[in-house]
Amino acid sequence: MLRVAGYYTALSGKHHMKSAASPVGEPSQPQAFDHVDRGRTKDNSGGHANWVQVTRDRPTDQPFFFWFASNDAHRNWDGDRQWNVKRYGPMHRPEDVIVPPFLSDDPETRQDLASYYNEVTRFDNHVGQVITELAGQGQLDNTLIFVMADNGRPFPRAKTRLHDSGMKTALVAHWPNGIKLRGVTSSSLVSAVDLAPTILGVAGMEPAETMQGVSMQPLFDNAKAVIRRVAFSEHNWHDYEAHGRSVRGDGFLFVRNFRPQFSWQGPADSVGSPSHQRLQALRDSKQLTAAQRDVFLAPRPETEFYCTATDPHQLQNLANSPSDTQERLQLSKLLG
Repeated sequence: MLRVAGYYTALSGKHHMKSAASPVGEPSQPQAFDHVDRGRTKDNSGGHANWVQVTRDRPTDQPFFFWFASNDAHRNWDGDRQWNVKRYGPMHRPEDVIVPPFLSDDPETRQDLASYYNEVTRFDNHVGQVITELAGQGQLDNTLIFVMADNGRPFPRAKTRLHDSGMKTALVAHWPNGIKLRGVTSSSLVSAVDLAPTILGVAGMEPAETMQGVSMQPLFDNAKAVIRRVAFSEHNWHDYEAHGRSVRGDGFLFVRNFRPQFSWQGPADSVGSPSHQRLQALRDSKQLTAAQRDVFLAPRPETEFYCTATDPHQLQNLANSPSDTQERLQLSKLLG
């Protein structure tokens, strides 16, 4: 839609875009991006190797929309072996990482987490390089930048999970000419489906009829604005069979599991990790804590209900508790 409206569009880095011929008798799909590349060079497989060049080489007579997607932080970690101390600074130390209660606190897991932090740091550095390039062009203040992740980190009880460790991610918005608030954190609920309507709205365009999200623009003026009361998430097949749905709202999370006979141990990249292997060793020696056992739990509860404000890791299932009954029923009805 942006390209048709006259924007120069580019996708650089990790993506799953595929193209297929249109059915006979139907018009062909318009090309989405003027430029596409995988963002990799001999010394950088992180997906961000070409971001600055794409920004620098863009046509200056067109507005632009860039989707810069990093392979950091995806397994297998390559940031450690491609590390540039002069550019990224010292690596993160395993002794400094924070180990969540559902992982094992041991040297292997700590190193696994430190390597993840290194990937995030490398990604952040390349975001900074794009910022510097835009500033040099005099376009930084007039450019809306979203920095975000699409899921939780690839560790046990994180990526693909419907709990906050799998679904709640950081979202940073920067646009000096369009966002009145500076350095402000908002706790208002937003969803990834709100990104497209927001971007189109900023461009002066209406969202497509098929878009389910709403514009975040009210939050640009008021950090306490409410654009949605609830947000939905889904867990479908991702290397292992699963089918779950969840809804968040008013400080609560309700989860419904339609395949309770299977564990939610995570995708293959997580299952193959040193962190998961350490949990397997603890399981085999019957040394898992309650939080760690949830990684392998099968059968799982058909419904789960958590107060996210007091239970940020969602370790205490209140589905059968007499408290908060009204909130639980309201969220349950929304899932149908």
